[in-house]
Amino acid sequence: MNEQSYTTPKYYLWKGLVFLGIFSIVHFIYDWLPYPVVLIFGANDESVFSHMKMAFWTYLFVLGIEYAYFRKVIANKRGFVLSRVTSTVLMPWFEILVWYIVPAIVKAEISLPLELAWSFGILFVVVLVLGGLEREWQQGTYPSYTAISVLMLLGLSLFFFTVFTLEKPWIDVFYLPL
Repeated sequence: MNEQSYTTPKYYLWKGLVFLGIFSIVHFIYDWLPYPVVLIFGANDESVFSHMKMAFWTYLFVLGIEYAYFRKVIANKRGFVLSRVTSTVLMPWFEILVWYIVPAIVKAEISLPLELAWSFGILFVVVLVLGGLEREWQQGTYPSYTAISVLMLLGLSLFFFTVFTLEKPWIDVFYLPL
């Protein structure tokens, strides 16, 4: 294993598969272990928010696995971690941007098998897109302002996904409040 191990296209294909596997577990973990602490990263419904939250936490888990596995060969640890923290923050938003292509074009509900195929497909593609960005970002130096900004966005994401897991906000994305 060397530093190049985590920058190859083959690696990002594996990363996408690992992400999908962990996402599948996270998707159902609250059904298997219905404890409040599990709900923080698991889901108890099929809402858009829950899927965004699961994508966020799954990418964060993958970051932890990646770092643990490659920590001895990472030349630029700051760039490695901050590039992946940036991707973790972006993951739920990229997921939604791409997922909503079908509803925007088809304008009707699609069958469950097609929706599942689309959903897993876009998750995999988003991991590949973020992986390509990470390859570039991890070479950066991340000055203090940038590092603090990225970590603040991570903190805000943790806050957002935790608080709204415990209590939904009064307004939804596509509906006007009553």
